[in-house]
Amino acid sequence: MALVNSERNSKSYYLHHGWLTLIKQAAEQYGLKLSNYFSQSSNNIDHLDVRTVRGIHHQMVLDSKDPTFSLVAAKYVQPLTFDSFSLLLWAAPDLNTLISDACKYSMSVGAPIHLKLSYTIQGHAELWVINREPLNKESVVTYVGVTLFIAVLMQIVYKAVGREDLGLKVGLNSWPYTEENKAKFEQIMNCDIVTGSPVRKIIIPRNVLNTKIVTANSDIYLAIKPIVIKQTAKVIREDIFLQIHSVLNQMKSLSDTTIDDVARQLSFSVRTLNRRLADEGTTYRSVLEKYKLERSLQLLSQSDCSITEIAYQLGFSDISTFSRAFKRWTGYSPSNIERK
Repeated sequence: MALVNSERNSKSYYLHHGWLTLIKQAAEQYGLKLSNYFSQSSNNIDHLDVRTVRGIHHQMVLDSKDPTFSLVAAKYVQPLTFDSFSLLLWAAPDLNTLISDACKYSMSVGAPIHLKLSYTIQGHAELWVINREPLNKESVVTYVGVTLFIAVLMQIVYKAVGREDLGLKVGLNSWPYTEENKAKFEQIMNCDIVTGSPVRKIIIPRNVLNTKIVTANSDIYLAIKPIVIKQTAKVIREDIFLQIHSVLNQMKSLSDTTIDDVARQLSFSVRTLNRRLADEGTTYRSVLEKYKLERSLQLLSQSDCSITEIAYQLGFSDISTFSRAFKRWTGYSPSNIERK
């Protein structure tokens, strides 16, 4: 498989070239021949498509015969790997600011996966890793990409604070690799991995959130931040999935919201919207379902929002219908989710 300039250049599947740099460096460490994965012309590609890169990444994992390949790749991350985005994080004043900025602007390095920040009632920070595909529809190829995303973020945290003894945990719905590899992953990532979570997340204890960043620099931070904000806004503006999410966020309830309403808000005809989504290999129904999952997780984390109210906001006719849908998406009942 070689990466070439193909028709897979959708802006909705944009991926920063830094991800490619990381897996190339890991491949070289494992002695893999890069020409088996990349054509000569791929060196000049400005726009990467996550679907193509994930396929190559997955093949590298198989060829290396090491399931921890993605963790090795993550260790190569540096302040300029993702240009202004990673530089902003390394220049942040403290860990809490770093993770807040990572969540706000993560889409600038890859639209298909982004972060949401949540705090538990105990004050621990949770970085939710939101993927475009629902958990019940993901593939092994998706797993390796998400693993790299989580590992890179953790490495940025470790390197920025100058230590790894932070007591981080990773929450997963289920363990996607063999059980005997779990201890190896925990050792390399210096964290505990727990299963049974309806959303993938990195858990950062409250007592380390105010840890100072060893490379903190207010001049660089203030100079870079407007650039990152602008880049993130551009990604959102050009991503049809994120545009639809933005429209749906404005609706009080999805009960009476139709594709006609969404198309009108986007200044599209329904036919044009359907065509745009078809070009991305999806449908409005699929995008709506993914939005409902993401929104339900967010609302369930809020102690002042009842399950009845959540079901209404998301357009379900009753609690039982919502509960069945949520269990189909995550494998869990909404009543099992910890309120924070």
